[in-house]
Amino acid sequence: MSLKLVWMPVAKNGMTAIPTWDEMPVTDVAGAFPPSSWKRRVAVDPSRSSVPEGELTDLPGFPGSRVVPLTAFHHFKLDAEQAARFGRDEGDYAVLVAMHYTTKEIPNWFWATFWWHDRPNDGPYAADRLDDTKIRGPWRNYLMDIAYDMDLPKETNGTPNAVFNPWLEAHFENGVNSNCMTCHQRAIWTEPDATFLPITRGAAPANDPIFRNSTKVDFLWSLPLEGNN
Repeated sequence: MSLKLVWMPVAKNGMTAIPTWDEMPVTDVAGAFPPSSWKRRVAVDPSRSSVPEGELTDLPGFPGSRVVPLTAFHHFKLDAEQAARFGRDEGDYAVLVAMHYTTKEIPNWFWATFWWHDRPNDGPYAADRLDDTKIRGPWRNYLMDIAYDMDLPKETNGTPNAVFNPWLEAHFENGVNSNCMTCHQRAIWTEPDATFLPITRGAAPANDPIFRNSTKVDFLWSLPLEGNN
């Protein structure tokens, strides 16, 4: 199993702006969309465990932003050591905004990705969600996508399957068209260091030049990129 987490800081006092990703139309090629470019923010209020539906506040550059409680996120409070390490104040919070996990249950692994959203019951990723007897608390605010294949199911424009996390891939050129499996299929150890760029989709052919004079590391970029450290 491999796990990748993305945390964002929330101040213990006042409201903290957190970027929120909304779906975009499927395209063949797309630019980079880092969180700083996203068109919407929510205001996280750590002082309340619930916030009335429809409460809004003005954030710098984002008037009329929705207010959400800290309890809408999986979170923890930073102790003195953690705060010093990340340049925060003791007692500030870290909130989970995104997560990848993969498990080797099939030869090409099973891939799942999650990201936080303030309206998780709307849109295409709301379909077939388990009810609140199965998923409770802050976990109901996370959307999910999965990949079993590099090509299928096809996108609405006929291109290979795209499965990405806005917090982890959208900031790359064409990252919103990426596929977890395609990226990790290219995981190799070589000299000079290999890269997963440029972003592609669909299964790589066995004779792809990237595999020449290199050693495959079974879909795990963490082995050559982090393991060598």
